[in-house]
Amino acid sequence: MASTDFESGHISESIFFNPFGRLEAGVGMWRTNNSKCGKREQTVLTLLAKAGIFYGIGSKEENTELLLPAKSSGLDYYIGAELAVFRLLDYRRNTEFFLDGGYSLDSKSIHSRFGFRVFFNTRE
Repeated sequence: MASTDFESGHISESIFFNPFGRLEAGVGMWRTNNSKCGKREQTVLTLLAKAGIFYGIGSKEENTELLLPAKSSGLDYYIGAELAVFRLLDYRRNTEFFLDGGYSLDSKSIHSRFGFRVFFNTRE
């Protein structure tokens, strides 16, 4: 994870790379197709509301010269949403492109992620 303080005036010095772990749960419309992903060559949407626990592993000392606060490791709770496009290519290999975002309750910050996932069906 990378974060920065846009209000500091020294954005490049305030960038902080932090390894993390997270555990989340989501509810919502998992797939928009009625055939339960049983057809080839189709595109379906995923829409989920999510909540979870985030644990930031790293820490950073305060920089009084640049007015940057200290960051410590610890737990944070968040709520958010995920929107994804799931592309069913065939019965063995599928790809999903996702965008999710949320709000961290303790640190009062927003986050966003985007990327892709590849699924392999080993039972085929």
